[in-house]
Amino acid sequence: MHSLKDLAGKRIGTAKGSTSEQNVKAAIPSATVLSFDDYPQAFLALQQGKVQAVTTDEAILAGILAKAPNKERFEIPAIKISDEPYGLGMRKGDKNFVAFVNKTLLEMEKSGEAAKIFNKWFGPSTSFHLKRTFKITAGK
Repeated sequence: MHSLKDLAGKRIGTAKGSTSEQNVKAAIPSATVLSFDDYPQAFLALQQGKVQAVTTDEAILAGILAKAPNKERFEIPAIKISDEPYGLGMRKGDKNFVAFVNKTLLEMEKSGEAAKIFNKWFGPSTSFHLKRTFKITAGK
């Protein structure tokens, strides 16, 4: 599979109530979305041929795939269904702490430390082999 068009009319597994469930329905209206209690169950359905794909965050997929005994039969293609930025929840009104966290994250990005940490956990020398396709930027 190389594009969203390849998923048109297919059965796609995901977790019930997830943003992935909502996003795949919006991005590929012709797909049949099968929702499972969790992502490992959705991946089991993929292994059993009950769905043709599973959608969630790339890091979650990589973690599930890394543990699969038959991982060579599956791949994480470069198909983007949606952008979902990650964030941190902090106590409302704690401006000093928010400023400290934002400054620290931006400094880590600028110095290369953020990329180094990403590569340690997800990079080429790990069982995940994910490409870092994002950059930490200042929020709203």
